Formats: sequence, structure tokens, C-alpha cells
Amino acid sequence: MVNINLYKNKKQKFKITTILFLIAILLLPVLGYRVTLMTLKNNEMQKIRATNPQSGIVLRATPISDYEGSIRLLNAKDEETKTQISILQSERRNLERSLVYAMITRKFFQAIDESYQKFSREERVFIDSILIERKSKIEIDFYDIPLKAGSAQFLFYNDVLRNIDQIIGNTRNQSQQMGFMELSALKTKITVDTSKY
Repeated sequence: MVNINLYKNKKQKFKITTILFLIAILLLPVLGYRVTLMTLKNNEMQKIRATNPQSGIVLRATPISDYEGSIRLLNAKDEETKTQISILQSERRNLERSLVYAMITRKFFQAIDESYQKFSREERVFIDSILIERKSKIEIDFYDIPLKAGSAQFLFYNDVLRNIDQIIGNTRNQSQQMGFMELSALKTKITVDTSKY
């Protein structure tokens, strides 16, 4: 059998279903690629969220496809966390200084009390003034009067000065001896430098 073409100028036409079928075949790899890429992105984001719980909380707020938004959000959260850390470190340093200062003040008065308990039978101590200036000094002015007439040994003064110097350090003292009849007295000012606290 011989095929004879009766219509020489007739153009071959495609049916609409054939065209749609060809378009579908051409789009199938592109759609497959997009689905595979989205699946890989989702899997990777799920892994990131699972392994980094803090970042995962932040990343849940942004869509998976918005990487730039996720990075911006993570950077903002990072800056916020750094700010909080610096605030907490500053508060911790201030608290440490306050505790050290409170301990120094306590030890200062404890040294005075211990010395007074030791020598309360031999000497009388009269406190003239106490000055406490935070980040500057702790200062006490007192009179030390021995009860024995003619005694010039100021045991309380020497003991307090030695105790404070051992416990705290940074001590300065000024003393002036004075006499009245048979009694001698020592007017003393002891200053502890607390400027570094």
C-alpha cells in the first residue's frame, strides 16, 4: 500500500490534549525539582530546630522559605541576648562589690567589738563619731582611757589597730595623747580606705 498525500499544502495540526500533555511533560522536572528542594529545606530546618532549641524557638516565628528573615531575627535575638548578658554581668559585679563592702564593714565593727570585749575591764572607750562613706572610707573617732591611774598603755587602741590592719588592711590612724589630772587619754581616729569597693 502506498501513501499518497492528497493535500500538499496542508499543515499538520496538534490537538489541544497533545499540547497540554507535552507542556505537562516539560514542567514535570521543574515541579519535581521544586518539591525536592522544599522537602530538603524543610528537613534541614527541622534538624536545626531540633538540635538548637533556643534558635528553634526563634525560627518558628519565620516561614521556612524566608532565610534572610530568619537570619535577621537570629541576629536581633543574639544582640538582645548579648545586652541581657552584659546587664547581668554588671549587676553581678555590683552585687559582689556590695557583698564585699558589707563584709568589710562587718569585720571592721567585729574587730572593734572583740577588742572592746578583751579590754573592757582595763580601759574605757568612748566613741566620738563613726563615719561610713560608701566607696570612700569607714572612720571611727574614739577616746581610749585606761582605768589605772598613771598607765600610758592603750591596749584597746593597739589591739583594734592590729586586728583591723590584719583583717582589712588599708588603715590609717591619727592619735593624740592627752592627760587630765592622773588620767591619760588617747584621742584616736582610725580610717579604713574602701574606695575600691
